[in-house]
Amino acid sequence: FFLGRAKVEFNHLMVVSFFLLVFIMRSYSSIVQNGQSLYIHLPFCRRRCYYCDFPISVVGDKSSSIASKTKSYIDLVFQELENTAGSKDIKLMSCYLGGGTPSLASGEEIHRLLSRVRDTYSLTDNAEVTIEADPGTFNEEKLKEYCAAGVTRLSLGVQTFEEDELQAIGRSHSAQEALDAIELVAKFADSGKLRHGWSLDIISGLPGQTLNSWQRTLEKTIQAQPWHVSAYDLQIQPGTAFGYWYGAARPQLMNNEKIKFSSKLLPVLPTEDEAADLYIETSRVLQKSGYEHYEISSYSRLGRSTHNALYWQPGGTWLALGLGATSAHAITDAPYPVSQKFSRPRTMSAYATYVAELRKNKTFPPQASTNITLEDALAEDLMTSLRTAAGLPLARVRSLAGPKHLKAILRATEDARLNDLAFIYHTPQPHARSSLRLSDPDGFLCSNYIIANIFAELGNLGR
Repeated sequence: FFLGRAKVEFNHLMVVSFFLLVFIMRSYSSIVQNGQSLYIHLPFCRRRCYYCDFPISVVGDKSSSIASKTKSYIDLVFQELENTAGSKDIKLMSCYLGGGTPSLASGEEIHRLLSRVRDTYSLTDNAEVTIEADPGTFNEEKLKEYCAAGVTRLSLGVQTFEEDELQAIGRSHSAQEALDAIELVAKFADSGKLRHGWSLDIISGLPGQTLNSWQRTLEKTIQAQPWHVSAYDLQIQPGTAFGYWYGAARPQLMNNEKIKFSSKLLPVLPTEDEAADLYIETSRVLQKSGYEHYEISSYSRLGRSTHNALYWQPGGTWLALGLGATSAHAITDAPYPVSQKFSRPRTMSAYATYVAELRKNKTFPPQASTNITLEDALAEDLMTSLRTAAGLPLARVRSLAGPKHLKAILRATEDARLNDLAFIYHTPQPHARSSLRLSDPDGFLCSNYIIANIFAELGNLGR
């Protein structure tokens, strides 16, 4: 491990990066037939942000174009829904409308979508129904319509309150629009119309961002008093505008404040040490203000998201519909809690083809083998559990994987525990339980190293 602060490589895994497990582990394909949560992807955006590699479709600002394309797309989602097994016996604890920018959709379309969900599945009495929204894409009337349609929670994508940083990442909204949106959403949450509250998304490590500018964003975040905060670290992904600009210019950017690249003046990216400082400051400020840091990128003041919590459970099951959406189905006969994952096509034409094939043959795509190894399942548990403050339950590893695997994990984390990056937590009697946890914030910062070291030690068991 690089234990010195100056040599700590900042952990780039984010809440949404759970789905990278699909690529890290084996690829398992299945149409999910049951579950307690539902994710629906609404892919339309006014423009593509420079850092974004999500499956989206850019529609511009014309309301007529947005309305027409949204209606056609939701009709396509309905076709997918009709040709997968839906049942009133399936009780949904949560439904999440993600994107893209779901708040581009009209209240009428959201009502139509959620009505079909309720016609297909049963929602529990206190089901959490979340919609993602961007500032500048909704007003009070639209928010009223969303709530009337059944939305109970809103996730607001602000990212930063600094005007120059918003422009640097290609966001469509202004800092003032973010403040106006917060005022409106907070009013709906305080009145009980959004009974499950609201979440605020912010991103550190942005081009041109400094510790001072990040502190201003954190200060405005605290002033807004969201129920939940997701604080991500910027990832430069191949295929994005940032991947093109910064990938080619990175050597010069490390030595200059700005560089001209393809007629564009690029602000400098924070170094890894500076990014680590931003993460540490986030943890310090939010926890001091009463937020529980319960996962690497997640903070809660008035309750965690029911939907998001499922992603950090080994063997979790959730349904999914729409472009690029990933579903998961728990494998009951596996030697260890694990899920099969299936990701739908990421382009609109490929998704339409997928739905057409699904209508012809409801077993499309073919069921994959469920021959999942213990190592695969344990890897998923490590990747998810060690991201959380609750950590990895050692009794689960001992009972399901065996003492040999448990000892390997403890050997692999010995240095981390000696250097206060990880520790064994014992719950009080009479129900004593032990878990391996990463320290906050330094252990979370080094989580990539710690998990990689565990994988290496487990790999040695078979040699």
